[in-house]
Amino acid sequence: MKDLTTQGVELIDAAIREVLKDDSYVIKNYGITKRVVQIVQNGENPISYPAVVDHTNQTQAVIDDNYSLVTYHRINTSRVIDTDFSFGDGENDQTNEVSMTLVVWADLSRILRSENYIGERIQMLFPYNLRNTTSGVFSQVCEVDSVSYDSQALFNQEYSGIEYSIHPQHTLFSIDYTLTTHVDTSCLLACQPC
Repeated sequence: MKDLTTQGVELIDAAIREVLKDDSYVIKNYGITKRVVQIVQNGENPISYPAVVDHTNQTQAVIDDNYSLVTYHRINTSRVIDTDFSFGDGENDQTNEVSMTLVVWADLSRILRSENYIGERIQMLFPYNLRNTTSGVFSQVCEVDSVSYDSQALFNQEYSGIEYSIHPQHTLFSIDYTLTTHVDTSCLLACQPC
């Protein structure tokens, strides 16, 4: 069974693919990535970059120009929020809030759209209610916090120790968002339909 954050990311990625169906969009969604750190020989500073790491510890970098649009998500922070109980609420209710970043790389010469157009479309299509049907999930909502189009600053943040290599016809931007999931923990922990 996948964790609830991964399920939410998959629903967001599905919404992106559903809306951006135009033939110019050849989309690759990598899902949640982790930061990989490589120690460099000769006393140089280590480099780090986002990658998908499989169960055998094989890594796959996440910018691939075989596609015209590439996305990946990064978990920034996660916390449990106290649930205010009111009449009828169960004491097993819990709200999890995950601060996340969606990073988008796009080849503007293939898509024939501006980075603002792509950013606005993705931001607007972000589904508010993710309709997660997992037993024990009361609701899972996604709220966009901000969009940043500063490709160089984002590249330096994501790819530490690596020379800036975003070409003029490419863009790299980020969408910060919050994924909030309200659950019945007794149902989730039992792994049985409620």
